[in-house]
Amino acid sequence: MISPSDIIHGKILIVDDQKANVLLLEGMLRGAGYVAVTSTMDPGAVCELHSKHGYDLILLDLEMPGMDGFQVMADLKEIESAGYLPVVAVTAQPAHKLHALRDGAKDFISKPFDQAEMLMRVRNMLEVRLLHKQAEEVNKFKTALVSVVSHEFGNALAIIKTAAFLLKEKLPPEEVKDNDRLFEMINSNIVGLLQAADNLLNLGRLEAGKLAINLTATDAAEILRIVLKRMELLCEKKGLRVSLEFPNDLQLVRADQASLTLAVSNLLSNAIKYTPENGRIVLGIMVESSRPGYYRIYVQDTGIGVSEEDRAKILSGHYRSESGKKMTLKGFGVGLSLARQIIEAHDSVIEIEGSPGKGSRFSFLLQKFV
Repeated sequence: MISPSDIIHGKILIVDDQKANVLLLEGMLRGAGYVAVTSTMDPGAVCELHSKHGYDLILLDLEMPGMDGFQVMADLKEIESAGYLPVVAVTAQPAHKLHALRDGAKDFISKPFDQAEMLMRVRNMLEVRLLHKQAEEVNKFKTALVSVVSHEFGNALAIIKTAAFLLKEKLPPEEVKDNDRLFEMINSNIVGLLQAADNLLNLGRLEAGKLAINLTATDAAEILRIVLKRMELLCEKKGLRVSLEFPNDLQLVRADQASLTLAVSNLLSNAIKYTPENGRIVLGIMVESSRPGYYRIYVQDTGIGVSEEDRAKILSGHYRSESGKKMTLKGFGVGLSLARQIIEAHDSVIEIEGSPGKGSRFSFLLQKFV
């Protein structure tokens, strides 16, 4: 929540090569109660000042000799780590207004100044800027919290898994046999929760920009083989038939091997969860006929399917369809959201096909490496 006190204490920088304009704007703002107003007549100093003070709003004159406001905005974009340009353009030229907005300015003020209009625009833009900063802080806290919780959660589960293994080793063979189903349940749930914790950790890294995406020549077929190998036991326990399908002349794709493996793992894990016993799953790669130079990577199953209404929702995270809610499933529901963000980092999107009761296909495009 942004209070009036937060707004009047917002840091404002006035940039204008005309002393009269600077004094006029300063007088209007201070008269309205703003207490953190500074100014400069040197456009070349704006980036250094902003790096040092982090202004909440910059009132930037566009028509200045030597270095105009458009160049200042371009330079500000390079140093604004949050990606938000806190600039309100100041101009007497109507044609410059649209140009400024297109170049990243959040609003404009016309010359000659209308005091009431100017103060309203400043107030509104300061509120937006402060809300943006508040959201940044919340996201930083959320990312840190997810990282800590996932790490501690994973450590605790690893200890429980080790303890269960040691307990099983110490029991007489006949007792192990009698409790084999119990040990299987413990191990299966631990594996599922460890994967969920890992997904949470990677999702936090991805949102914070700390999950590195390095696009290089990658063998997509080998990734599918690795993912299937890791999940063979889960498939066998449910009696699922899983097959691989790809062209004979398959070429390398442009992808990040580690993150692509994670995305495909989550798509396959989702298919395993929602496919009933004795169902069928296909991991495949096919040439995309509608887009030369691309392959389509897909995971197709004979599971419960996805309604058209649910398709967008299930990729957002923490959502299950009505039919999915009736099933007993492990995890936090973030696997598909993580897969979506990884695929988007590869300049692609996940497409969902299928209908309730008739299975589904999750797929995305990857460019051939040239």
